[in-house]
Amino acid sequence: MNLSVFVGNVKEKPELMETPNGKFYAKVVISVERAFQNSEGITERDDIEFIFWNGLAKPFVDGVEKGSIVSVKARVQSRKYKNTKKETKLDYEFIVEKYSILVDKK
Repeated sequence: MNLSVFVGNVKEKPELMETPNGKFYAKVVISVERAFQNSEGITERDDIEFIFWNGLAKPFVDGVEKGSIVSVKARVQSRKYKNTKKETKLDYEFIVEKYSILVDKK
């Protein structure tokens, strides 16, 4: 099963975008706290980019601001591509399937 759940803060106010074929989406960076402290006793955070498609994109963009705390249920999607050196690389995207706004900063 390809499923992950994340809780964190929205880094910047997201924008609703549209593909050339009319699909709406938003790319959103969420800062997620790690479950452990580093050797200096500091809990670090990871900034993870999530993609919201179609029916999820607009309500999410309309409902959050920078700093809002959200939970997202996402699946990881991978794709292969060739870079400028003709090397095959693997890229990952987190596609949101469900979300909740836990603390609204509006």
